[in-house]
Amino acid sequence: MLKRAPRDVLGGYLLLEVVVSLAVVVLILGTFTLATSQVIRFSKDTSNQVQASFLLEEGIEAMRFVRDSGWDDNIDPLAAETTYYLYFDGSSWRVTTTPESVFQRFDRYVYLDEVYRDSNDDIVASGGALDPDTKEVNVVVSWLDASGITHSVAAASYLTNQYE
Repeated sequence: MLKRAPRDVLGGYLLLEVVVSLAVVVLILGTFTLATSQVIRFSKDTSNQVQASFLLEEGIEAMRFVRDSGWDDNIDPLAAETTYYLYFDGSSWRVTTTPESVFQRFDRYVYLDEVYRDSNDDIVASGGALDPDTKEVNVVVSWLDASGITHSVAAASYLTNQYE
């Protein structure tokens, strides 16, 4: 005949099973919570990256609009390697030296560089003759992520005085 274990021993095993079960549940919930927070962070980072890319493209297009509004009045007076900001006044794009934030999260600025050409009329990095009817426009968009790290994207294009 089998001996039965005392009741306090069975209660001890039950308590041990409950503790182990709770530990497994806490571990699973903790892992799920951590994974969810990482997914949310990555999705927010991706959203910021996409928005910054759109603002970058918009900056290039805005500078083309400024160019189309008059090279001599709007592009030629801008000094090379000076930081400028873009703003929309309700009907057209304007360039200013006053910092402008976009959506209170992103900073976008532009600067122009002089363009030089060689004897074959090709753009060169150094040497050559100054081309007064071509400027390199550089647009930079930057933002802070949730952890305080600054990220930025940049693009460059050429503007030419095509209406002269």
